Amino acid sequence: MDELVLKPSEFEKVEEDPGPKVIALVGKGASLSDYLKEPIHHKIDETWGINATACYINCDRVFRMDSEAIEKDNPLFKAQGLDMGLTDEFIASKVGKTPIYVSGPRTGALSACNLQQFPIDDFIARFRKYFEDDPSKFIVNNAFAYMVGLAVMEGATIIRTYGMDFTYPTVQELGDGRETAGCWITIARKEGVKVVVNPTSMLLGGYKQMMPEPMVGRGVFYGYEEEPFFDA
Repeated sequence: MDELVLKPSEFEKVEEDPGPKVIALVGKGASLSDYLKEPIHHKIDETWGINATACYINCDRVFRMDSEAIEKDNPLFKAQGLDMGLTDEFIASKVGKTPIYVSGPRTGALSACNLQQFPIDDFIARFRKYFEDDPSKFIVNNAFAYMVGLAVMEGATIIRTYGMDFTYPTVQELGDGRETAGCWITIARKEGVKVVVNPTSMLLGGYKQMMPEPMVGRGVFYGYEEEPFFDA
């Protein structure tokens, strides 16, 4: 009997499973310290940072989504003595060729950087179903929404957040920030993405479970002195 010889093209090609795609979204809040501890224990494929966060940690992408024109005339920034031009210079001096996502042209220090226009049309097309199919009803009050959306669009299976505390100086800003964050975390989860908020973050109130003496009725299930039993 002749020996059966298979040609290479006749072998079934089996692709290795790359495993989950994990993206860390990092802000400059106090709970950023968790990020410095956790990469040792958790797989992270890419780290995406907001604004000047990229000046303190190595980021694979940076999101500088504020409008240059709006920043220039923002009374809140002026009241706090913030010079966003200096912020741009600081970012530009640190990030090298790292892609920086922007919402429009930049004329300052960032103009010489690796700027990437955020794919806003694709973003709207992908997520409009969650807002009654009406782009005017989108809840996008900060860059976190764009980061979560792009992570979902690029096939992330796990999103980890660090330093996204939204501890803004006014109640209105704080509410807007956390409202947007909670909304987009929910959207990501509906898209099948696991979202893990770091343990000491102010976001979603998870930090309350770590308090030495948590307030009665302020655990996971509001109002219960003892948490209801459930299978994890």
